[in-house]
Amino acid sequence: MMDAMWLVLTSEDRFTALRDRVLSRDRSARTVLVADVGSAVSVAGALAPTTPDLNAMLELPASELPGAVGELRRGCAGMGRIAVIVDARDPAAVAGAVVAGATEVIVDATGSGDACESDAGAVCAIERGPAAPEPVVDGPRACLKRDRAEAAPSAPLGNQAGSPPYPAEMQRYLDELDEPDINMLFDDGDADGTGSMTTARRDEPAGISRCAASPDSSSGASAHGPRAPVVAVLSGQGGTGRSTLVAAMAAAAAQAGLRAAVLDLDLMFGRLPAIFGVERPQDLAQLIEPARRGALREEELVRASMRVGPGLTLWGPARLPEQAELLGPVTERLIGVLRAESDIIFADTSVFWGDAVAAAVAESDRLLIVSDGRQGSDWASVRAIELATRIGVPRTRMTSVLNRLGRAGSGEDERARFEFACGLSSRAAVADGGDEIAAFADVGRLSDCLARPGPFADDVRALVAQIAIELGCAVDRAALEAPVREDEPRTRCIRLPWRQGEDDRE
Repeated sequence: MMDAMWLVLTSEDRFTALRDRVLSRDRSARTVLVADVGSAVSVAGALAPTTPDLNAMLELPASELPGAVGELRRGCAGMGRIAVIVDARDPAAVAGAVVAGATEVIVDATGSGDACESDAGAVCAIERGPAAPEPVVDGPRACLKRDRAEAAPSAPLGNQAGSPPYPAEMQRYLDELDEPDINMLFDDGDADGTGSMTTARRDEPAGISRCAASPDSSSGASAHGPRAPVVAVLSGQGGTGRSTLVAAMAAAAAQAGLRAAVLDLDLMFGRLPAIFGVERPQDLAQLIEPARRGALREEELVRASMRVGPGLTLWGPARLPEQAELLGPVTERLIGVLRAESDIIFADTSVFWGDAVAAAVAESDRLLIVSDGRQGSDWASVRAIELATRIGVPRTRMTSVLNRLGRAGSGEDERARFEFACGLSSRAAVADGGDEIAAFADVGRLSDCLARPGPFADDVRALVAQIAIELGCAVDRAALEAPVREDEPRTRCIRLPWRQGEDDRE
């Protein structure tokens, strides 16, 4: 049997580096430099009949990768593995290449093109297939995760026994490139929900923009304080109660004293505004043009936001479904700003993956895989895990969550089967809330369910407490362990960067 053959599509000066990468995996492999996609298809067609193990490695601009991968797949049926090298700042390129047929994504976190040679770069390769089902780390990680995340090692959720901390190379993920170019400090004594910035403005360091935030700046929030973690909630099929769970978790976090930001990225059919009881929903698409300018200004963020309670603010979805495909850059920049301005970010997603969902999943510090135990849900969840892994989320950041535990068809047997299928060390379950939860959600009063004891509310508060503590949030755990009575004053309030008295939506 002939040795493996790799077609390497790159520039001549980069060929040696990519060839060395191929040889580091298979010393007997042979490499051929091709100048363009057309040449690669021609060479592949000529070699395919006599080369059982024919592969390709592509290093192209992000906009050209999906087309090149698709053309190779169509032009050569015998093509095996296709590895692509992408910039860590472009999760849309990762998703596009994977959808087009790439089997391996090599992320260059430095953006310098030195992913194959630099020891200082953070490089992540994700492979699929029986030979490599897990993420493979190709080099040391220079992009440091929040210090507080390393100080609070991960443990499984629910009633599982403790587990060792995440491997250091997995915790140091490619996420410092989205840091916003602002350092706004807020008055902890602001108890009226208006978000006064008077003191913060006087204390701002020189050179910090007062009206814009750009996630592409090299000086970000990490130089001045911790960054809010992103908790993305994903499911492989609809109807699992994902949106209701997101709303309940965000409300519980806010009741525990955290400034919670919520993104409804089910852009076409999202219903979080209705669940939160928003009377004047705002359109996330109004941020498309500001994002194209490269910055999101304070007044634009306020206009697109919906304040749904003390410490709780919502963005999304899109009013016009056809605009959903334009919201990928908006999502990236909005997450970059909210990492500095909130304590925790919850992102509801959709079973239909677009650039916005891919961006939120790639940015997530914790990815919850939600299922309700129905027939076919295990396969759908495994598929969702596979897609998330292929765009760079390690399994150590994922948690399987069986929702509606105790309902008919969602018992302990289904829970065991679901957890076994997912194969994640971190797992949890949320009890079925019955018709009461659905009724409260339909009238926009879901947060009221958390103010009374019950299996659903208890499980949601326990899940939020565990995740928040693992991710380093300064959460008031006592507030999550006991229901909040309606007659108790809530001293913590939202402290996002909005001027006093501006846009006080309920």
